Amino acid sequence: MAGVAIPSFRRASIPDQVAEALREGIRDGSLEDPLPGEHELAARFGVRRSSLRTALKQLEMEGAVRLRNGRRTRVNPARLAAPPAQPTLCVVCPVSRETIALHKHPILMEMRARCASRGIRWEEVFDARLARSRPGPQLRRLVGGRRGICWVLLACGAPIQRWFSAAGVPTLVLGSCAPGVELPSNDVDFRAIGWHAAGRIIGLGHRRITMFQPPRPLPGDLAAQDGFLAYARQASVRVGVRVMPADGSRMMWGTRIRALLLSPNAPTAVITPRVPHALGVIYHGFAAGRRIPGDLSVVLGKSDLMLETALPEVARYRDVHLRQSALAMRCVESLLAGHPMARKPTLLVPAFIPGAPLGPAPVE
Repeated sequence: MAGVAIPSFRRASIPDQVAEALREGIRDGSLEDPLPGEHELAARFGVRRSSLRTALKQLEMEGAVRLRNGRRTRVNPARLAAPPAQPTLCVVCPVSRETIALHKHPILMEMRARCASRGIRWEEVFDARLARSRPGPQLRRLVGGRRGICWVLLACGAPIQRWFSAAGVPTLVLGSCAPGVELPSNDVDFRAIGWHAAGRIIGLGHRRITMFQPPRPLPGDLAAQDGFLAYARQASVRVGVRVMPADGSRMMWGTRIRALLLSPNAPTAVITPRVPHALGVIYHGFAAGRRIPGDLSVVLGKSDLMLETALPEVARYRDVHLRQSALAMRCVESLLAGHPMARKPTLLVPAFIPGAPLGPAPVE
């Protein structure tokens, strides 16, 4: 970012906006020399004449126009300042656009709104082809020496993170960094969630626990698993924790859940980081004749906007998207301004919400 001028992040005043509209009109030829009179220009831009005069004064100070009392304003295009490069935030995500819908992702919604209020341009690259083991060629074509951009990595695995780390371009990981990757990152402290969840579940007497993980676990999922297993290993009682992938078709996964819940060593507690998986376990638990939480407890490692108003409440860790998006935008603005950022994670610890699906282990 050295040598790249980044404009300050502030809301443009009405005269500033009019001045930029005048510049653009002069550049594209829609405003000819001499300029129309004040009344016509004020009506064209829908502003007061006082705001228009202030904008014309800005252009006069730049040498782009010449104001003379009683005469129309003359234009000097040669002195017109070149348009500044607009700072840009570009979200890179290795899944299709439909998989992570913007209107269903509160962090992206908040960040996009903050970008709009700060004059930062918003771009998105949702491409499932980036999930390949060697995304380098496609990423080189995407980045291609572009400047004035902060790249925000969402749900990106180790290959993409390593590529951006080596490229040395302004990058923020919206999530956790993969092992060995050092980039500024902003995430929930999932290891702390795993540790705390294990303490709550084991403290309620559960000794047979299953953790469902997504088919392609992200670094945060693995951190939660690491924290959970670490607590289980140091517990004063013997605890069996089984980690299972929640993969396959919906029908296949439902069959696996029912088989698990009806087995002789069926778990008395299940923890999973995904809302659909938690709801699936609850549904199939009822279908298998299991009382919840009498026979089976369920804990969700993440929250969801829908669950914030659900009754009865689901045992989960409260959503922190407002805090996370605010921290992420502060990091984005610093990177766009060329300020060095510490290559270490900023982690948030959400509050635990004890909900109806969590209860003491059944007496056996």
